[in-house]
Amino acid sequence: VNYFVSRIVKILCEILKKKTKKTITESFVKGFLTVYIIAVVRNPTFDSQAKECMTLESKNWGTLELILPDSFKKKLQGSMIITEILNSLIVKESKTIEKLTKSINIPKLTDANKAGIEPAKCTLFITEGDSANGMATTGIAVVGHNYYGSFPIRGKILNVRDSSDFLKNEEIKNIIQILNLQMNKVYTKINGEFVCDTGKLRYSTLAIMSDQDTDGSHIKGLLLNFISYFWPSLIENQFVKVFITPIIKVFNVNGKDLLFFNQVDYNNQKESLKKYKVKYYKGLGTSNKQETIEYFENINKFIIEFHKGSQKDLDSLDNVFRKSKSDIRKQWILNTIPQNVDYTKTQTITEFIDNELLLFSLDNLNRSIPSITDGLKPSQRKILYSAFKKGLRTSANEIKVSQFSGYISQITEYHHGEVSLEKAIVGMAQSFVGSNNIPYFIEDGNFGSRNKGGEDSAASRYIYTYLNPVIDKIFINTDNNILDYIIEIWRISKYKNQ
Repeated sequence: VNYFVSRIVKILCEILKKKTKKTITESFVKGFLTVYIIAVVRNPTFDSQAKECMTLESKNWGTLELILPDSFKKKLQGSMIITEILNSLIVKESKTIEKLTKSINIPKLTDANKAGIEPAKCTLFITEGDSANGMATTGIAVVGHNYYGSFPIRGKILNVRDSSDFLKNEEIKNIIQILNLQMNKVYTKINGEFVCDTGKLRYSTLAIMSDQDTDGSHIKGLLLNFISYFWPSLIENQFVKVFITPIIKVFNVNGKDLLFFNQVDYNNQKESLKKYKVKYYKGLGTSNKQETIEYFENINKFIIEFHKGSQKDLDSLDNVFRKSKSDIRKQWILNTIPQNVDYTKTQTITEFIDNELLLFSLDNLNRSIPSITDGLKPSQRKILYSAFKKGLRTSANEIKVSQFSGYISQITEYHHGEVSLEKAIVGMAQSFVGSNNIPYFIEDGNFGSRNKGGEDSAASRYIYTYLNPVIDKIFINTDNNILDYIIEIWRISKYKNQ
């Protein structure tokens, strides 16, 4: 492959040198080619049994030789390859001339080609993790790299509202550098570009691409909080937008798929959708390549902007994220009823806070505080339910913790990471002083010690567990018929009565 491609690239470089009067590197030109080769080599040798790379040198190929006729060279000279390379060279040169487009050496950043050159048209996707960034990369290939860039953040960024050393935070520093933000400056939008007295932004839109679940809403809120705290003028001028994806998809309903962008909307209709296949999209990484392409082919449908920001919006963000406003937050949680969000219309930031961010707060409280009814959190309740269902009542039925967590995820629609589920199982089994009054499970293996607070337990693939026999005296089997069961998703009809 190298033998043939190198000769074609040399011809292209000669053509380009005549057109531009500049020397173009072969590695740069090679990136524009896709070359298919059909060749027969007698008695080849390879570097391994897999025969992925031929090691026989070209001098031993016999009569096999690449002879490119003048007609082929003429076709290359008039081909679209030359036009594409020349256009890319223009962009590359413009970047070196434009001060704002100086090289930004930030790991994992995929910069838009025209960031800083034509910022009015440029959008930066801030994605939740590397898997979401992979989705963004696939989508950007559809809409083109000229005006779209992406940058992944690791989980939830810092709440800057009560932080004095936020500039030590690596992700905050990276976002500031990528956008060319100037601290505490007032930005004005002129001809689509955001300008202050010391420069302009490299992008005109910051699109948040997070999961559509409640944790994704929290990430959106934290990013809105970050921008609004230092640059309220950007919030007022609709700089921040969100890229939405479905959280639930119902397949082939009267010939078409139904997309639900929040759990509330689905819950209102799920009774009528029992017979259809339903899929829960835990994160952006759940969407396959074809679905991602469809999102970006209709990108304006999935990028949602907020109404022009107001003082009320800024106050709402301050109430939610400032530590000293806890009493206001309590009243907000108690007195606000979340409404279904219509994603075909723009919403205010205050509406986002009251309808989406509120769901995160409620969900977070639900996950963090044990119920007064049974002393369990939702994850622990799912673990116990699964143990009863699988019949883990004696040592003869013991199960590896890693296998047990997979079983729980399968039958209870557990939507979070299995590592956290494994930790919850280990925590429910620990019996050292200070762990549990009554362990729900029996330890078979190293489940951690008092010395390290249980953090020194063995990996989940090494340890086994089963129900503590006393649990049948606490959770009486005859109560099962009068309990109300939560049906989170009607995945397929066989789960209907489970």
